[in-house]
Amino acid sequence: MTLRTVVRTFRLFQRPRRLLLAAALCWCGLVDQQGFAGEPAGRPLAPPTRQAKADGKELFTREWLPSDPRAHGGDGLGPVFNDSSCAGCHNQGGLGGAGAKSKNVSLVIPLEASRGGGFVLHRFGVHEQFAAWRAGQLAGNMGQRKVNPGGAVVDTFLQGNKRLVQRNTTALFGAGKIDAIDERVILAAAEQKFPDYPEITGRASRLEQGRVGRFGWKGQIADLNDFVLTACSVELGLHVPAKEQTSVPFDKNYKAPGLDMNNVECEALMRFVHDLPVPRRQKPSHEAAEKYLAEGEKLFAAVGCATCHVPKLGEVEGIYSDLLLHDMGQNLSDSPAGGVGFSYGGAPPSTPIQPKKPKIEEVAAKRRPVPEPASVSEWRTPPLWGVRDSAPYLHDGRADTLDEAIGLHAGEAERSRAKFAALKHEEKQKLLAFLHSLVAPEVK
Repeated sequence: MTLRTVVRTFRLFQRPRRLLLAAALCWCGLVDQQGFAGEPAGRPLAPPTRQAKADGKELFTREWLPSDPRAHGGDGLGPVFNDSSCAGCHNQGGLGGAGAKSKNVSLVIPLEASRGGGFVLHRFGVHEQFAAWRAGQLAGNMGQRKVNPGGAVVDTFLQGNKRLVQRNTTALFGAGKIDAIDERVILAAAEQKFPDYPEITGRASRLEQGRVGRFGWKGQIADLNDFVLTACSVELGLHVPAKEQTSVPFDKNYKAPGLDMNNVECEALMRFVHDLPVPRRQKPSHEAAEKYLAEGEKLFAAVGCATCHVPKLGEVEGIYSDLLLHDMGQNLSDSPAGGVGFSYGGAPPSTPIQPKKPKIEEVAAKRRPVPEPASVSEWRTPPLWGVRDSAPYLHDGRADTLDEAIGLHAGEAERSRAKFAALKHEEKQKLLAFLHSLVAPEVK
């Protein structure tokens, strides 16, 4: 037995009791020393080693293949997927950044105000029938297209009881810092009142078991472990511990033959994402530029942007987000019919419920608050750190520039949008210059 094996096994004894069996089996040589396949995911990360960091980066940039020999008995990439690597989508501003509009994820959601029935319409599939199936989904029910009396082709799929919407890839910079924010800090932010902006009524995303969501456009995921493993499952179609890969849409009986990544590899990948650096504020080259940017930040606060995009949350400086859900108005809604928003990766409530603004006393009176999923017009405030290098903007990437994104704000942000529009040209330029000073970090 090598020294490295002894050290690894010793570390297993420092983990929860459920891992002691794995340690014993490792001593006996009865399991793969690269990971215990039965170990639940989502536990705290072990202290990183130099090799673990290297492996995490390799896994993040790795181009997976169908039937990949790297898999642990699994089927590799797919059977359905949106890209073949994490870096394929997360690359703007550096490794781990946001994604271009061409990398948007497509979701099919029901128009009626109900939970469920939605799904991710993946871009690619391994199965030879996938391309025809996807084309049929886009064309309409069972692949049929109807022609209206005027002779125009109508996509019943989009104009019937379902709608095709998109999600833009978010940057992962500073994800470890966001993961470490105490839930009580987010709940306290939800209780804060703004006398000058009483319409700002952000709320925490409540998930199953009373957990608070902090990742995803709908705040549908509570922690970074779940966020990373969900991306492996949904975006790459990898079968990982505690997260089954997305099934073949026209063959629900298909099951992965084994794992594609084991626990050790998942931990290395999560450690790499966890340790991605925090975005930085670009330092002005001279005093006049520093004054110019400072005036821009004051204007950012003066028009009300800082009520939701708070500069500091808990101990995290420069995040420019409260991580709360805010109603952004009908124009940014997923559905004109209203109702509960659909977003993959989160745990849906056990029964369909109509979202509402929870009263503080009601939340406090319950040991585990009822799940409060985001409505179709509610969105988690995206952190603005690194925003210069994360275009396009908004949940579906519809805004190519920051001033365009501000102009599309509505709902709770309507008055701030109007105040920005009323600024003089020079004032707008100062505010935008401040936002452009929030740049992506240098990733080694």
